[in-house]
Amino acid sequence: TNADSDAADLKIMPTAKLKEDLSKAVNAKLDECAKSTDYAPEGCPFGFDLYDEDYYRNFAWSISVYPKLSDIDLDYGTFSTRQGKAKCTYEEKNFDDSWESQDDSTHFTVNGSFSIRDGKLSVTIDDED
Repeated sequence: TNADSDAADLKIMPTAKLKEDLSKAVNAKLDECAKSTDYAPEGCPFGFDLYDEDYYRNFAWSISVYPKLSDIDLDYGTFSTRQGKAKCTYEEKNFDDSWESQDDSTHFTVNGSFSIRDGKLSVTIDDED
């Protein structure tokens, strides 16, 4: 007999509990990002590019659609999501130097890594750059 013929592939799948906890942890990170008053929150998967920062102020973010997990790689401890959506309200300076309220939305995906140490899940989100 050939030993190779008895070989089997074993695919390890994430548990429902891991998926749930990872999703909650990612959403909590996104909630932290949404507390930012910057146009491009540091360490976060969403933001805007501005041509001149002096013409914009008072940024307030909210998550309109939390992204759903699309891939969890247990071998490498990485994950990715489908598309989410963040809304931003802000003020834009007019030519007469008055300020006008604006809002805009941006779509984003989340990529990151996770680890479990002593039963505690730790999540790191990759920056959009």
